[in-house]
Amino acid sequence: MEQENSNVPSNSIPQDVILHKAESPWRPRRKQDQTETDEDTKVTAELYKKVRSILNKLTPQKFQSLVKQLSKMEINTEERLNGVTDLIFERVIDIRGPCYCVAYASMCRYLAMIKVQSTSKQGEYRNVKNYVRNWKSQKSKKKNRALGNIRFVGELFNLKMLTENIMHDCVFKLLRAQDEKSLECLCRLLSTIGKELDTKKPWLESYLINKQ
Repeated sequence: MEQENSNVPSNSIPQDVILHKAESPWRPRRKQDQTETDEDTKVTAELYKKVRSILNKLTPQKFQSLVKQLSKMEINTEERLNGVTDLIFERVIDIRGPCYCVAYASMCRYLAMIKVQSTSKQGEYRNVKNYVRNWKSQKSKKKNRALGNIRFVGELFNLKMLTENIMHDCVFKLLRAQDEKSLECLCRLLSTIGKELDTKKPWLESYLINKQ
């Protein structure tokens, strides 16, 4: 019997084949998107954790060093900026909030320098002022929280974070409410911003006329 000839030497086929592993292996697009979303969520959660830590330590004496820490954080999306300002607002209406309103308002003024791209309107940018304008209408049922809120709003106005028209709107609403808590809030607001308003126009007289 003739020996069957082979055109390929038996020793030319490697026994152990090592495949090259890409540094960034291909993944289905859906899986990539999910991975990126999960990672972004983790980064955002870590950011909020650090901001809470800063707010826990915030006092007028520690303000400069803590703001410096805040400046190094990745507050670079609308979601994160909105979340950070919400954390500040939650702390303001806390029991100890009124004593620290100036420090919290000053922190918001610093955050106003950060601009992030809007997720709803292409080509537009947002900063903390877009969010603090909504705070003026939010009040807690507890009197001390309402007082902390109104004092904070006044301090934001003193730092040019809110407009004079917004302040007058607050005053008129508190006058129309005609209840003890609203009047106490009004007194707190006027004691915080009254001097600034009086230098521009005798608004108190117009309040009394409208009240009548």
